[in-house]
Amino acid sequence: MSALPPPPPSRGLQWIHGSTRKFKSFRAYFPRKRAVKPILKLLRTVRMAQQLHNRQQKLDILTHQQEVNTFIWAKAEMLRETYGRRSAERYYEDLIKFCHVDKSKRKINSWNAFVHHESKKHLNDTPDGVPKATAADHARALKDKWKAMTPEERLTYTEAARSSLQDQRDDKQGGERQTAYSAYHDARKAIERIQEDKLHALNCRSGIESALFVSRSSQDHHYKPLAYCSSDAVASFFTFFFKESPPDLACRMEGYILSGVDGAVRKHTNGIMELKKQTVNLIMTKLREAAKFNVSRMYYSNFDENITTKYGIKVIGWPLDKFCSPGDLTSRVEVLLLYRAWESGTARFYKMTPQELEDWDNARFSERMRETEMDPGAPGGTNGVSNALQPTEPTSDTPQPMLMEPTGRPPFDPTASFQASLVDELQSSDVMDWPPYDPTLPLPGLPSFTFPPPPPPSNNILQATQTPIEPPPSQATLRVISCSAVASASGTPIAITSKPQKPRCDKGKKRGPRKQTDQNNGEDHEAAAVNDRARFAPRRRRN
Repeated sequence: MSALPPPPPSRGLQWIHGSTRKFKSFRAYFPRKRAVKPILKLLRTVRMAQQLHNRQQKLDILTHQQEVNTFIWAKAEMLRETYGRRSAERYYEDLIKFCHVDKSKRKINSWNAFVHHESKKHLNDTPDGVPKATAADHARALKDKWKAMTPEERLTYTEAARSSLQDQRDDKQGGERQTAYSAYHDARKAIERIQEDKLHALNCRSGIESALFVSRSSQDHHYKPLAYCSSDAVASFFTFFFKESPPDLACRMEGYILSGVDGAVRKHTNGIMELKKQTVNLIMTKLREAAKFNVSRMYYSNFDENITTKYGIKVIGWPLDKFCSPGDLTSRVEVLLLYRAWESGTARFYKMTPQELEDWDNARFSERMRETEMDPGAPGGTNGVSNALQPTEPTSDTPQPMLMEPTGRPPFDPTASFQASLVDELQSSDVMDWPPYDPTLPLPGLPSFTFPPPPPPSNNILQATQTPIEPPPSQATLRVISCSAVASASGTPIAITSKPQKPRCDKGKKRGPRKQTDQNNGEDHEAAAVNDRARFAPRRRRN
């Protein structure tokens, strides 16, 4: 096997959004003061000789690396021939892994903090223009001073220096560079290290394919857009699916970032969806706080059945005309209004007492019964009027009233008696205040009836018909109780959306006995069968 192929030429990388992001520091990074190195101006011939020497040295290093890779591959083939069970590539990858050891960072100790504090103090005391001494120059004096201190004195002396040294490390790793020149060299070195030491080595060890894009975020930076692909397959992937080469994609990314349209291209619906999500979470939190335990789900459809009946909780101050989930709203204004109402406490959940819950349940049951009576298709109701209020006309099946001895009184009117009793109950109620009843005016809320004039007094009196008269509704039925589980800020009940029940399969079909087939037409059926056989029988050929 030949040596490892060099990494493919790349035009850039992109920052990894993982471990590097958490080291972001908001403080500016300033390089430490170091000792001034003497600057020696060399002749042009000497500089050219050094450049040639450095170039030759790089070539020698690459040659030795190729030899080492060839030697490792030979050892991998030897292991394959000796032990088998694995391929030579697998042994080669295992041998390379031993060379790749991540460098671990040491924690800050008291000695590091002491050296940092003394070096900083010495640099600050040194006047400008004088060569700065490093820590190695006065290491002997620092060592003697450190040995003369007790452990308690060391901790006390280096307590403030520990935090200063940690801040310096954080600023060096995640601090923003103040000049474009320093930012350029920092990016160049970091990208080369990631490309060669990380991604290329990872591809050699485990065969992991990767792609990396890099672009500057400001026009003040000098770094050009770059793209790196670990193999040709990755580059062909971008060309096949995006119809662009990786370098062109890197240039497009740079233009997009430098144009500043990141916020402009964000869709308006993304903001609405985020606001809806916050509103749903806020309502769910308020519901759990009101219930004082973890409610698994919030129901907007059939809220009275799933929430109020189970937990005794109702909504007060709902700001919208429609009670529905925030996800069903299409206007940002409505979603924002709903969110602000719950955030400010205008809309809230109210947990009813056991007595209030019982009264609410009774009122809801009474309203359901009233709706059943008002339903024309329901049994016992006709056009919204109870059977007790329907005028009955005598038919052939209705028994005629029997005449009895005269009394001199007008005939008994059951409807007028019921209206009078109903008015008495309404006027005696402390919930409704009704004006004095005028018999000449029709009763509000009830249909008007026209009865024939009473017959003149005769020698007989009217006997009640055999049709039973329903009793008038009780006081509890007529009491005005808000049985809605959702109310607006003004107390107006809001209708709750309920899913309609599935209609019967025989809805709209005429009911009755099945049609009976004629059992006496056996002869006709036999004759029809004979005709059918004769019709479909094969024809005979004539001679």
